Amino acid sequence: MLNLLGAKRIVVVGGGTAGWLSALEMRHSFPLSVEVLLIESAQLGILGAGEGSIPNLDLALKRYQIDRTTFMSATQSTYKLGVCFEGWRSGGEEKYHHMFSTIREDLGLMEWQEHGFYPLSSTLLNRGMALDRFPDAAHLMQRKASQAEVAAHIQRSDKEVFAYHFDARRLATFLREKAESRGIKRVDALVQAVTVDLQGNVTTVNTDKGNFDGDFFIDASGFSRLILGKGLGIEWESFQKYLILDAALPFLLPQKDKNPSLITHSKAMNSGWMWTIPTQGRLGCGYVYSSAHISETEVLRELELHWKQEIVPVNRLRFSPGRLKKCLHSNVMAVGLASGFVEPLEATSIAQTLYQLAFFGNLMRENQRVIPERVLNIFNADVANFWDGIVDFLVMHYDTSRADTPFWMDVGKAARPDRYLELKEAFSARTPRIADLVPYQMGGVILFGVASWETVGSAMGIVSPESTVAQLALLEQSAHITLENFIERYQRSVSSNTTML
Repeated sequence: MLNLLGAKRIVVVGGGTAGWLSALEMRHSFPLSVEVLLIESAQLGILGAGEGSIPNLDLALKRYQIDRTTFMSATQSTYKLGVCFEGWRSGGEEKYHHMFSTIREDLGLMEWQEHGFYPLSSTLLNRGMALDRFPDAAHLMQRKASQAEVAAHIQRSDKEVFAYHFDARRLATFLREKAESRGIKRVDALVQAVTVDLQGNVTTVNTDKGNFDGDFFIDASGFSRLILGKGLGIEWESFQKYLILDAALPFLLPQKDKNPSLITHSKAMNSGWMWTIPTQGRLGCGYVYSSAHISETEVLRELELHWKQEIVPVNRLRFSPGRLKKCLHSNVMAVGLASGFVEPLEATSIAQTLYQLAFFGNLMRENQRVIPERVLNIFNADVANFWDGIVDFLVMHYDTSRADTPFWMDVGKAARPDRYLELKEAFSARTPRIADLVPYQMGGVILFGVASWETVGSAMGIVSPESTVAQLALLEQSAHITLENFIERYQRSVSSNTTML
């Protein structure tokens, strides 16, 4: 049992985005009588090349009562409406988009459901029409709308979902300032070890600046995993056989566009892929690659050929895709990179962190901070299921016939989770369903919904036009008339670049 009813201090080990978000969540979820202390070292840096989110970051701003305009100014943020994938299917210049505006099941293509499927998106799939051209967000993207135009669109419409591109270093600084203004204390120190009592609970964090006692501890120490990994010996579950990338080389470029792009660009490269994230004043970029297929020198050569200029890395990241088998053990919870990491694709790291923190915070408040062991077991199982969903969704991005380089040939040969293979087989007969994704939920939340699986799945050929035939045949004649009218409006919208809704 985890009993924090009488807790006096919560200690967060590690700063950066995950650490300071953890501190804000603890302040949000525990009474003011409970001290929140964060320990980080100024000697340790963060990735900091530029980062993107999915829409739950905006939900977090509201949860922690952070003004959006203030946040965007302080972190040099720009609006993000989705992701563009280039070259993932053939290695050419072909593109597809995963737009956030299709994620909300209650709006747009997903507002009409019958027999468990969505007739509007199914009709587009049946006719080979791209889901990424719908709805309004695509038009904003295509005409390179300004940040002010996007803000005005968001203000007057509830039919779009958006996220942010931001400067990760500025974000960590901003979150620290917000946390300290709310009474959260910070200690600049290097963590050396933790003290564990006979019951297996952590009692103290030992640092070069002294020892700090606590009742509950959050391990936000990144890839070091100082408490749950090294301190308590929680095992690591590797995803390496499914996701073979293990390194990234981030770098910065100047922002030359008057209106920054409204999407993250993910371009397939010879031995991995490259992100380009537009913030105010600069581009945060990085090449994510397999070290078994390419050296850093070769990465730089490929980048310089692409950008036609010298590339200077701002950091070097090596990682092993996977997660801790338990993120919550005794009186310690791991978050962020300390809990798990797959790769930067689809901005899953910060998304998973925010959902896990909210799940834990809600659990604390709703149960008066006294949690039975069986509930803790469900918590850990849900977090594990959430990671499974992330892995399977990312695996679908790599389920391609591209085989023009040794890396892409090995991607095609890589193992696929049995869970994913079962879904893939089902999708050959019908489109994705909510029931398919329920096993991936954490605290009732599914990270990537039906619309996301349809969008990426159709682009990669996993969800084919043929999979829609039987289900569309179930509809009444009146429904088919409605669908024909929809297709006419859709085609007019695409050709005229005007709003459908």
